[in-house]
Amino acid sequence: MRLGKASISLAGSDRIYVTHSGNNITLNLVAEPIEGGVIEVITYTEGKVTGIVRVRVGEDVVVKVDIRSPSSMIILSQARDMNRLGSQLANLLPRIKDQVVKHVDELLGIMRRYGTI
Repeated sequence: MRLGKASISLAGSDRIYVTHSGNNITLNLVAEPIEGGVIEVITYTEGKVTGIVRVRVGEDVVVKVDIRSPSSMIILSQARDMNRLGSQLANLLPRIKDQVVKHVDELLGIMRRYGTI
């Protein structure tokens, strides 16, 4: 993906888990993942990367995070066509996704053990 003003829409996985948004753990989006979401990457400026990553279902924006946050990498790792983001990210994101899946499994196990889901 080139730096500068850009907008890319990526197909999301069947279920998109958002384990963190900002500094918060988002257990509701682990227990009830986003289904049928489209991941959008929007950058605003040339040179310095500023922008957002958001997940949209239909016309509704369900999650919106800063592009420079760990939350954006968690979301981008669940894109089906991550190759459109460039080879460096495409090589890194599958490893991040493996960790996200492991983390989600652990969180779901804890929530089931304590009867919250």
